[in-house]
Amino acid sequence: MEWSDDRLINEILGSATPDGYAKRFFTRLYNRQLFKCIFDVDQNDFPDPNVRNFVFGDAKDFYKPLEKTVAEMLKLDSNEVIAYTIKFDSATRTESEIPVIHRMKTTVFHDESTLFKSVDQKIREQRFHIYAPIIFQDDKDKKKRLREYKNGILELIGKMADPQTNLALEEDSTK
Repeated sequence: MEWSDDRLINEILGSATPDGYAKRFFTRLYNRQLFKCIFDVDQNDFPDPNVRNFVFGDAKDFYKPLEKTVAEMLKLDSNEVIAYTIKFDSATRTESEIPVIHRMKTTVFHDESTLFKSVDQKIREQRFHIYAPIIFQDDKDKKKRLREYKNGILELIGKMADPQTNLALEEDSTK
């Protein structure tokens, strides 16, 4: 409780602290060399419902193997590749509560709109991201590499989501 952010940063970046992940992480923060989002997809990027459910379902046990494989592909430390799902509540939850004056009484938009009544309030927008310590030369390089990363990672996820591929991978690793 007595430590401030400045004191923590100075302590970790100080010469008494040995090199390691914490020191590298805080050095990156201090120098504003933040991880970049190298993979950003939503449900529409997965036409196969099995793959879509694999990525956006409740199981997250594929994150670590995916992070490791992406790190190997990009020649990075697997502890510095982060897979993460972001979920946003449906806009209908907030917009449906707009007050509407109707025939001298006030109701909410949800009660007046047939469209909003039919929309499932539990719909969530979801995005799947992967972050990594990547440095781009310029915008052209960034666009090119992000496209390559997206295609490669989509292929990796497709293979990971296929149980037959998983069985083959497990058999190969036991040999």
